[in-house]
Amino acid sequence: MGKLDVIIIGAGIVGLASAFYLKKENSDLNIMVIDKYASYAQGNTSKAAAGFRDLFSSDPNFKLAKSSISFYDHVQKDLNFNLDMKYIGYMYLLDDEMNKKYNAIIEGLERKTKTRRLSREEIIDYFPSINLDPDKVSMDVMKLRPIVEAFVGLNCGILEPDLISNYYYNELEKMGVEFKFNTKIERLNLEPVNKLEYPGEPFIWQDKKISSISSSKDTFFADNFIIATDVWSPLLLDPLGIDSFARPKKRQIFQIKGENVEKALFNEKKFNDDGILPFTIMPYGVYIRPSIKEKAFRVAVSDDIGRAFEIDDDPYPEENFYVYNVRPVLLIIFTQPGKFKDLLFLGR
Repeated sequence: MGKLDVIIIGAGIVGLASAFYLKKENSDLNIMVIDKYASYAQGNTSKAAAGFRDLFSSDPNFKLAKSSISFYDHVQKDLNFNLDMKYIGYMYLLDDEMNKKYNAIIEGLERKTKTRRLSREEIIDYFPSINLDPDKVSMDVMKLRPIVEAFVGLNCGILEPDLISNYYYNELEKMGVEFKFNTKIERLNLEPVNKLEYPGEPFIWQDKKISSISSSKDTFFADNFIIATDVWSPLLLDPLGIDSFARPKKRQIFQIKGENVEKALFNEKKFNDDGILPFTIMPYGVYIRPSIKEKAFRVAVSDDIGRAFEIDDDPYPEENFYVYNVRPVLLIIFTQPGKFKDLLFLGR
């Protein structure tokens, strides 16, 4: 195999998007995307919560998010490529302390993008399944406080990662980008820019570059390499002393279904065009991501309970984590008479 212009390791959403924009801006580039799985978007991309938002106080993050949302919107509406993109909103439920703490940030976001504040009365009107007043035990033990307001980002919502990945992959095939699957890259090969053919190279006074990458069977050469392997990047970069600044930490998404879930999911009084509960962030960061086709909730939290930083290629759901960490918040925020008494762990 000849030398390529660019090799991208990782065919998840980052690798696919990188290849797409490189090829779009430089059509003459010879690009190959390599992945250890049998197809694209099989790693963390397939496990994403799949929400989009532009609620960032950092200006670079806001611009990146806003332009990405505009592009996805263009793909779905103008190019007629379905992404299941729905502007259902991102809703943050705020108690009094949170409202005061984040008010300055909220006011800044209100000047940047489309948002809306909901009073207690409006929350009850639109989302009757949401409980705004925790019981005394919950307030004492879990330090929960009454919800006083909701802040909603309107230029936010959900889409399906497999569909946006399909779009990129189809376009890349048309552009002539080469894909090589079932190929696990095990090593990055470092060499001096100007070889002396002397044992021990490269030396500290030599300019160095990654000249090739190797799997168990093949070696691939290119002028440029993009490492789009997410939390697996340290496995390739650590041996070269390059810090990827990426650390793996297990995150779990659980799916719950049932009659009462459906009642909370679909609203008779429509807050958004789809008449469903927004992507909702509750106390302690527990969030609900509506899953419309399945008539279910995907629930998760970015936990901070001393979990180790470690690679897990085949993560499994932990029922106890759901039962003792996620479920108690759900039952309090969604406890109305006769509602949400039957939340079950289904796992994902």
